[in-house]
Amino acid sequence: MKYSMYHTFKIEDMFFFYDGNTARFYKLLKSEYEKLICSIEKEDSELIGFLYTKDEIKSLELEKKRHIGENFQRSGVINVVNVNMTSECNLRCRYCWNHYGSYQGKYKKVKISKCILDKIMNYIESQFGENIQLGFYGGEPLLDLEIAEYAINLFSSSEKIKYIHITTNGTTINNKFCDKIKGNRKLLFTVSLDGSKEYHNKNRIFRNGKGSFDACIRGINILRKNNFEVSIKSTLDIDDYNFFKQAEYFLDNNFLNFNITLNALNRNFDEKKYREEYIKYIKYAFSLYKRNSTILQDFKQLVDTTIALKPQTYCCSAGNRRIGVDMNGDIYPCEIMIGLNEMYLGNIIDPEKNKIIQDNFLSNYNLKVREIEECSNCWLVNKCFLGCVADNFIKNKTLFIPDYINCRKSKNSD
Repeated sequence: MKYSMYHTFKIEDMFFFYDGNTARFYKLLKSEYEKLICSIEKEDSELIGFLYTKDEIKSLELEKKRHIGENFQRSGVINVVNVNMTSECNLRCRYCWNHYGSYQGKYKKVKISKCILDKIMNYIESQFGENIQLGFYGGEPLLDLEIAEYAINLFSSSEKIKYIHITTNGTTINNKFCDKIKGNRKLLFTVSLDGSKEYHNKNRIFRNGKGSFDACIRGINILRKNNFEVSIKSTLDIDDYNFFKQAEYFLDNNFLNFNITLNALNRNFDEKKYREEYIKYIKYAFSLYKRNSTILQDFKQLVDTTIALKPQTYCCSAGNRRIGVDMNGDIYPCEIMIGLNEMYLGNIIDPEKNKIIQDNFLSNYNLKVREIEECSNCWLVNKCFLGCVADNFIKNKTLFIPDYINCRKSKNSD
């Protein structure tokens, strides 16, 4: 029995138990909680007998443990295709991880052509099933609005594509563009907005150093005026963990669908401060829900992940259910890995070869992930399963060393 896979914790006057084998959480009485701690510390077989007295967890098959990699399998269905529209960007955000769209300098002012877009469309139609989620990334995907309009009209015509998700800085959006795409119900927009004008303009600046807040808000307002669904992606400044303050700003300005993340370049992670601020934020989100049924997106994601009924038995989705396609039609496991030679999975012109490369990538991942001792003995492994493998590779030059900050964030968020 792996006692390292069990985890107990309490929040205020509530007591919980987590079984890492089945990825399930359970609420306990204080007396039960104390008994469990004692059993785990002593590695006492009495633990199993005690668990089976609990009605809500009688179905636990503790002898059939699900350890890391054991049930890794390819879903067999790619349902997310993210297209890199351009390597150029009109902003120079101080925390940009992909060098303003050039992806570590691999791409030099390259934008996608209509010809490549047509080939991507043919690739999707011939290789994939229904309910494809298509994404536009960059650089800034709306830097060339003519190409963006062409791509939107092209992909919207496909019955296989469920929706088109555009991640943008919002600064190039204008009324003329929205007039041409108005009424397209497949379109979803995520706009990068870091909060108040003063806060946003600290990092999200134009090439000339001028803040982008006013242009970003103008773009958001145009989208809203045209009844497009807009969500917000916010990045905290380096060494800032004030989720609560950011949430207040978004709620005060009628943004309910937002996601707040840490700065990717923050290498001086303060675990204690992060935990304190994140718990404060989640408690705030929970109080909003109890008071008026307002559900913040961050809170929903946390709850959905926590109460999932089965372990996550594959990597984040890179190369498994998701691919990224660059401006030349080259395929990578996800949009973040675009441009990394080691992660190349083929090109849209050769589907059969792509499948072989992709299967090799997943098989190799499955074999090596079993050998990671620090993960196989971790109580949270069946929830995170190595986390974001792109982050692992970019920061550690390998898929198989978990990014330290992401690892500590996960353990402090659950």
